[in-house]
Amino acid sequence: MDKELNDENIRKHSETVIRMLPIPMQKVYDLFTEHQFTVAEIAKIRNSTIQEVDSLLEAARKSLRTSFVNRYVG
Repeated sequence: MDKELNDENIRKHSETVIRMLPIPMQKVYDLFTEHQFTVAEIAKIRNSTIQEVDSLLEAARKSLRTSFVNRYVG
């Protein structure tokens, strides 16, 4: 397992982790990171609350953080 943290490995690992997330979390994360929508805009698009969108984003970030720590630090 390659433990070198370069741009390509970051991109590949991020994509892998995101694909493993539940679909609603993937979509919210994609709208926020790739399409630059605000949390309020995403909530409106999804017909949900800002708190629900914040919760999904935080869970996605936590999954990414945990995965990177486990793979490259721990």
